Amino acid sequence: MSSPRLNVTVAVRLAGIWVATLLAALPLSAQVSSTFDADLEGWLVTGDNSAVWNPSGGNPGGCLDVNDHATGAMNYAIAPSRYLGDWSQATSADSLSVDYYLDLVSGTALSSPAYIISGPGGSESSANVYPPELVWTTYDVPLDPALWPVNSGDWASILANVTSLRVGGEFVTGQEELCIDNVVLDINPVW
Repeated sequence: MSSPRLNVTVAVRLAGIWVATLLAALPLSAQVSSTFDADLEGWLVTGDNSAVWNPSGGNPGGCLDVNDHATGAMNYAIAPSRYLGDWSQATSADSLSVDYYLDLVSGTALSSPAYIISGPGGSESSANVYPPELVWTTYDVPLDPALWPVNSGDWASILANVTSLRVGGEFVTGQEELCIDNVVLDINPVW
C-alpha cells in the first residue's frame, strides 16, 4: 500500500512536468526593455547635450533626459548591447517602441527618425516623426521593411547582425528638453 504523501509528491511532479510541457509548446517573445526607473541602464547619448537620468520625470518613474544645447551635433540615444545581435527572425508583427516627452525651449520643429538600425549589412531609419509638445507620446514602429527606408545595404543583411540601435534624441532646430522612456524591442519568437 502506498503512502498518501508519496501519491501527493508524484501528483505534484506530474503537474510540474505537464505545466513545463505546456509552456514549452507556447510561442515565446523576446522583449528587451528599458524603463529608466533606477538609472540609465547602459544607454549613452551622443551629440550636443547634457543627458542625465531623471528619477521622477518618466512615464512613469525615471527617464533619460536629453537637454539639447543647440550647438550643432544631432542627439541620439545609443542602446546598450542587450538590444543588439541577430534580429533576422523579426516579422512585421514585431516592433520597436519608445515614449517621448518634448519641451521646445527655442527654435522650430525638426522631423527626425525615431530609430536608426545599423550593422555590417548597412543602415536603415524608421519614418521621421515630430513628437507633440508637453505630452508623453508612444511611437511603436513595426519591424516591417516597408516602413523602414534603407539608407545602405538591404533589410535582411542589416537584421542579421544589428550592431547599433540609435533612438532619435533631437526634434528641434534650437534648444529642447527631450525625455525618453520605455524603450521596447519585441521580437517573436525568441532569437
